[in-house]
Formats: sequence, structure tokens, C-alpha cells
Amino acid sequence: MNITEETYGSTLILTCKGELTEDTLDAFKQVVERHFPDLDHPGQSEPPAQHDNAPSGNSQVPPSQNQGTDSSANEISSTVRGLVLDIKAVPFIDSAGLEYLLDLRDRISAESGTLKLVNIDENVSKILEITQLDIAFERFDDLSQAIKTA
Repeated sequence: MNITEETYGSTLILTCKGELTEDTLDAFKQVVERHFPDLDHPGQSEPPAQHDNAPSGNSQVPPSQNQGTDSSANEISSTVRGLVLDIKAVPFIDSAGLEYLLDLRDRISAESGTLKLVNIDENVSKILEITQLDIAFERFDDLSQAIKTA
């Protein structure tokens, strides 16, 4: 999975490309944990940073994004409250990906934040409908609308 990151005010926008499956979930979690370290590691911000620097031949997050963001991630994580996932280029999400998104939504919400899905691929939209999770997430067709409501 390839993930690009940007912030807009207190909202983190992750643009994802590739399937969100059990096989790619670790790369996605690493990016999320950099910005929301308290979610998976209460009181600890070191494990995600160490994880990011571990050598990995399968790293899907471009090295240029791993470098230079570690020092700012601590600053960002203290101000980021909302997460917008642009999943236009995500053609498939398996049960592990759905479970993580639900858990992530609940944990961000517990910290008074929001998780929004934007530009949902037609196949992913069908998956959400079949699993009856289409009402579990705030969904938007337009990135600017998702940001405005964050």
C-alpha cells in the first residue's frame, strides 16, 4: 500500500493506493501510529518511531515520507484530531482492514476526533454495503467537503 500524508488544520489526510488487507495492514498502521501514537501505545511514542526505522524490504511508504516526518510527527500528533482517508485508489478491503478501520474509528472518536472516508471506490462501496458497514462511517464524495466537516 502506498500512502501519502498531508494535514489541513487539525485534520490528517491520508491518500491510500492499493488494497487494504491483512498483508498490507502493517504499513497502514505504521503511518496511523505516527500521528495517533496514543491509540495503540498508550503513554509511549517510541515503538512507532522504532518500527518506522526498522529495515523492511516490503516498505510501501516512500522513504522520503518516512524521513523528516518523525520529528514533526510528535508535533502533529498533539494537534491532529481528525482523520480523512481518501480511498479512491483502494479497490479492495478485506475483513482485517474493515476491523481495523472500525477500531480506529472508535479510538479516534474516544479522543473527540473523527474518521471520514472519501472518494470510495465502487468495489469498496459494495463491500461496505454487503457487510452493512456503509452506515458505520461518515462517507464523502469530495475531499473538500470531508475536510470542512472535520
